[in-house]
Amino acid sequence: MQKNPYLSSLKGFAIVAIMLIHLFDWSNYQTGVDYPFWVRDWLHVFVLFFVALSGSVIAIAYKEKPVAKVWVKIIKRGLQIIGIYYAYTLIKFFLMKQGVYPMMAEPYFMMFQEQGLWTWSDMIFMHSGSVPLGILITIAGCIMVSPMLLWIVQTQKYSIGIISALAIASGYFSFFNPLDIPIVYAHGYSFFAPLPWFTVFLMGFLLGMIGFEQKKQQLLVWFSSLSLASIWWQVSHGKSIFPSWNMYPLQPHYIILGFLVMIILMYVIEFFITYKKYEMIRWKFNFLEIAGNNTLFLYIAHWIAIDITLWATYYFYGSHEYSEYIWYSVGLVGAWFIWNNRKNIFTNDADSAISAVKS
Repeated sequence: MQKNPYLSSLKGFAIVAIMLIHLFDWSNYQTGVDYPFWVRDWLHVFVLFFVALSGSVIAIAYKEKPVAKVWVKIIKRGLQIIGIYYAYTLIKFFLMKQGVYPMMAEPYFMMFQEQGLWTWSDMIFMHSGSVPLGILITIAGCIMVSPMLLWIVQTQKYSIGIISALAIASGYFSFFNPLDIPIVYAHGYSFFAPLPWFTVFLMGFLLGMIGFEQKKQQLLVWFSSLSLASIWWQVSHGKSIFPSWNMYPLQPHYIILGFLVMIILMYVIEFFITYKKYEMIRWKFNFLEIAGNNTLFLYIAHWIAIDITLWATYYFYGSHEYSEYIWYSVGLVGAWFIWNNRKNIFTNDADSAISAVKS
């Protein structure tokens, strides 16, 4: 399959933004004091990329491969992600229960303890957590449903219409007529609401089906118009237009803005890759592509760095006061990643990316 700089670079933008969100949140920096409030707020639209592009990747990578031959691989990938979640959660919970990892190193998790949701059963059934990795469970669930979507694509004449109808139905029951099924909205669970985020996954899958790189002009018009309408509706009803205010719980306004940002970034990627002086900034997009192809590794690695740093600072200083050190530890993870992939990041081969964009 030909190199796709759009998908990889967009995923690269997403993982970098998500890492920055966590650095802002877990270093106790104060919004409006240590950094402008809009910086962290708009970084939140990239969480949508994480889920939507998972759908796009599956639609593009497996659309011509018989479902009978790939469904086991896809299910195994979903189970692998779930396994990583549980391994991290249960190991850290064990360390907390044993007093090796003091709760005060990360006071966020005290809310589960105060609510009486601090048992092995709560961890296993995800009524609480010892790590903020709930998005992994939701993404894994979406991935494990995707063989059904691929079957529709490969066997049904009007597959685009069917997937579109599924996305509309998912959105309808997510935002306009909720079902009386608490788990699909994550009521009482520590993962991202499955049904609303499945709507995002379906939209990403659909964009992968229609070839969003080639359709970006039409998509820009659509999502620009929808964004203006959504902003007007939010303002007229006294609601915030900023992404993070519409993310927990997930709202249509956040989804619309997220996809608009995604389309705009595709134009940015195209401009710089085809720009005549692209050689000057080529390595930056090489980094984004490689980071985008290693999102799960970077996601877990940066959380390990955060956890170890918060434990160490609490151990040595007895407080959460020096939590800003996570900027250095996560920075070291990033530096190591760049060094380890330096041959591919600082390559001089730009022809493949340019030809992929022009095609």
